[in-house]
Amino acid sequence: MTDITKKCLWCNTTFIVNVSRKKIAKYCSTDCHNKSMTNQTIKPFSKEHKKRISKAVSGEKNHNWMGDNVNYGGAHAWIRRHYKKPKKCSSCGKITKTEWANKDHTYSRKIEDYMSMCRSCHMKYDIKKGLRRKSRLTKI
Repeated sequence: MTDITKKCLWCNTTFIVNVSRKKIAKYCSTDCHNKSMTNQTIKPFSKEHKKRISKAVSGEKNHNWMGDNVNYGGAHAWIRRHYKKPKKCSSCGKITKTEWANKDHTYSRKIEDYMSMCRSCHMKYDIKKGLRRKSRLTKI
């Protein structure tokens, strides 16, 4: 086999390479190759491209999708992502910070199964349904 001479793309020195590698060889050493790789800039994804990627792997298309077999945390996270919380409590009517309370504690992805309640009403609701115990601590 014969050897040929090539010019390094990084440092412009000439180097000898086997004919079988004439189309592949671009750098005289691994150092030059590594330097050229660290010098490259990677173009970030555009907002439109990120949206397309997100849409392609969201919901039922995602490999972690559990359907209706979702647990407490997953159901509440899904509701928070897809629905805005009203500022008004559906129980007492106060305009305050609210949280999503599940009516029947089946944790589905239906907005009809949730109601927006203030923290106080949510605790009272859960205690009445037997889902939370009254605190044993008493106020001083």
